[in-house]
Amino acid sequence: MSASASNAPRISRPGIFEWTGLQFLRPSARPSMSELVAPMITGFEAPYPLVLPLGQELPSERASLLEIGEFIARFDPTRHFREHWGERYRDDIRKLWSDCVSAYRCSRRAAAAPGELLLCLAYDWRLGPCLGMAEHEKLAFLRWLLAQIRARI
Repeated sequence: MSASASNAPRISRPGIFEWTGLQFLRPSARPSMSELVAPMITGFEAPYPLVLPLGQELPSERASLLEIGEFIARFDPTRHFREHWGERYRDDIRKLWSDCVSAYRCSRRAAAAPGELLLCLAYDWRLGPCLGMAEHEKLAFLRWLLAQIRARI
């Protein structure tokens, strides 16, 4: 009896998606493992690349906070330096930021590479609301960092 029941032809009935006319909502088939294999993976040991802006991509000398924020969002190097510095990241970023602030206050040239200055710009942008500085003072420091980057690119 069970053998004849398993050989019986299966009657195909429309599912709920076909019955309601919403076939486009039917979940698509999951990709096979061969489709999930990415042949271009370079390896986990390769750090996230540092992308420096071109000279014309830097905000102008009179850039507003909004323009500087948009620039930082496009060229934020935080991930690169987190992977590059590893466990030292917190200490190194604090030291870098402190060195840049002291150079700004003493009207000296910052002794950092363009990528590190870009990181300092992003770090200061995030710290900004917590430092309690006036907006015009914060804007002057961010513009100074941009001028330092511009001089090195």
